[in-house]
Amino acid sequence: MLLADYPLPNALAVLDPGANTILSVDENGAISVLVSDFPDQLQAMPDLQLEQSPIGAPQTALGLPLGGAQIPSQPVPSGVSLRPSGGALWVTELTGLPFVVGSARIVDVSTGSAQPYLGGFTTVIDIEHDIDDATYVLE
Repeated sequence: MLLADYPLPNALAVLDPGANTILSVDENGAISVLVSDFPDQLQAMPDLQLEQSPIGAPQTALGLPLGGAQIPSQPVPSGVSLRPSGGALWVTELTGLPFVVGSARIVDVSTGSAQPYLGGFTTVIDIEHDIDDATYVLE
């Protein structure tokens, strides 16, 4: 995911989901890190009820935690958009396993660190603002 002319003209903001970072690449190819602190979230592991499935074994037999156990989930930055008014840089998060309903967020990274802005989503992969900044579209 690329964002042109951010943070400076003739630069690109590059979202690197594999490294959980946003990089800046200037017109000379110099790379710097803009944001790299997308914090883990604790989420409740769902009870997958594998005993009643064809697997027929508890999820712990497969190396999975018990249902209800709090486990760290690493959200991955998945989309980026610059708000036309105010210049806030918003990033969407694709949450990790166990993909708990309502745990995905939009974070504001304008200050150089990920600050939760809007939550309650299950997965969010992209965001785009309209030119008037009146609305935004989530995918």
